[in-house]
Amino acid sequence: MPIYYVTGDLFLSSAQILAHGVSCRGNTGGAIARAFWDFFPEMFEEYRCLCAAGALSPGSYFIWRQRDDWVLNLATQLDGDRIDIALVQRALELLSRRYLAEDIKSVAMPLLGADQDERFGEDVRASMEQHFAWHPLPVYVYAEHRPEVEAIEPRSACVGEQEPELFHTSRHHDFKELSNFYQATFVQDQVEYQSAEHYYQSQKSARAEEQEAIRTMENPLEAMKRGRQAEPRPDWEEVKIDVMRTALRAKFSQNHDLQQVLLSTGDRPLHEDSPNDQFWGWFNGEGRDLMGRLLVEVRAFLRYQAA
Repeated sequence: MPIYYVTGDLFLSSAQILAHGVSCRGNTGGAIARAFWDFFPEMFEEYRCLCAAGALSPGSYFIWRQRDDWVLNLATQLDGDRIDIALVQRALELLSRRYLAEDIKSVAMPLLGADQDERFGEDVRASMEQHFAWHPLPVYVYAEHRPEVEAIEPRSACVGEQEPELFHTSRHHDFKELSNFYQATFVQDQVEYQSAEHYYQSQKSARAEEQEAIRTMENPLEAMKRGRQAEPRPDWEEVKIDVMRTALRAKFSQNHDLQQVLLSTGDRPLHEDSPNDQFWGWFNGEGRDLMGRLLVEVRAFLRYQAA
C-alpha cells in the first residue's frame, strides 16, 4: 500500500513534491498553509496572482516548481476558513490521474484540513484510501506534525533496487505481450478493438469516420500509421494519457492470459525499450517512460481488484 502515515516535520520530507490544501481566493487557511507561505514566499505571490485572476478553480491544483522545490497546491477550499470534502475528493482524484502527466513520482502532505477541524480527519483519510490505497504513487501523509523531526518514509516496492523488465514488440521476446502492438481483442464502450494501439490511435481523431477507419486497420502498425495522419482532436495532449490508461485497463482486464503475464512481473519496474520515443518509451535510462509507468499502475489496479 503506497499510503504511508508518518509522524514528523513535513518540510524535511524526501518526497519529490510537497502538497497541501489551499483556498481559491488567495487567503491563508490553517497553520500548515501559513508555514508553506513562510517556506516558499515566491510561491505564495504566484498563487495569489492566480487566485486574483480567477485561474484556480475548486477541486483543481496549482504546481509551483523552482529548482529542486516542488509544491502541489490542492484547491480544497472555496475560502480560507473551511475545507470542503467534495473538493478534497475532486482534487485527489485529479492527482491520481494526472501524476504521470506532471511527472510526479512521490508526494508528501498533511492530513488535509485536520489542522482546521479534526472532524474532517476521518473523511479525508477515507478519501485518500479510496484513491491511493492501491495506487503506485507513494503518498506520505504526515498525520502528526513534529517540527524538526525527520520522519521515517518507507520506500514503495516498485521504487526499490529491483531489476526492471524491458519489453518491446520485437526486440524482447519475454513480455512482448505488454506492448501495444501485441494483438489482443477487447471491447470498450461496446466497440471491439484488435489491440491497444488500435484504440489509442482511433481516439486521436474527433471525426467518427476517421476513428472507424483506424479501428478497422489490418494490424497495429497500420493503425499507428493511419493515426499519425489524422488531425488530432483539440484536447488530445490533455487526454492522451487517460486514453492510453483506458486501453490498457481494458486489454489486461478482459484477457486473462495477458493479465497473468503482467501480474507475473511482481513489483519490478517496467520499461518499454524504445530509443525513438522519448515520451512513452525508455532507453538506457532516458525518456519519460510513460508506457512502463502506466503498466505499473494498471498492474496495481488489477491486483487491488483481485484482492
